[in-house]
Amino acid sequence: MAGRLGNTSIVPVTSDVYQLTADIAFKYQNFSFEGGYHFRNIDPKEPTPFGQQDANGFYLQGVYFLIPKKFELAARYSWVDPDNPNTTENNEETEYTGGLSYYLSGHSLKLQANYSLYTTETPDNDLDDHVVQCLVTLAF
Repeated sequence: MAGRLGNTSIVPVTSDVYQLTADIAFKYQNFSFEGGYHFRNIDPKEPTPFGQQDANGFYLQGVYFLIPKKFELAARYSWVDPDNPNTTENNEETEYTGGLSYYLSGHSLKLQANYSLYTTETPDNDLDDHVVQCLVTLAF
C-alpha cells in the first residue's frame, strides 16, 4: 500500500504522491554557494484520520576559502516543515551550522570542525540540540 515510500505509517492507504525539488549551485574563485528546495504532497485515495499531508523544506549553504585550497569557512541554514501523520501539532525543524576545514592534502587528508544548533518546535516548547563535531578525513 505504501508503494515506493515503503512506510505505511506515513502513507497508510493508497495515495497520490507529488514531489518537487529544485537546486541551485554557484562557484566563483574562492566562494561557492548552493541551495535546494523540496516539496511533497500525499493525497490519500481513502479517508484517513489525518487527510492530506504536505512537507516543505530548503537549505542554503555557503563556503569561502580564506586561504585558497587550504583553509575554508562554511555556513549552512536549513528548514523543514514535515507534516506528521501522528499529530496535527507544529513540528518545524531548523538547522544553523558553522564550520572550518583545513586541507592537509586536498580532500584525501583534511581536518574539520563544525558547530550546529538544531531546533525542533513541539506543542509544549522548542527543543534545542547543540552538536560539536571534530573530524579527520583520510581517503585512499
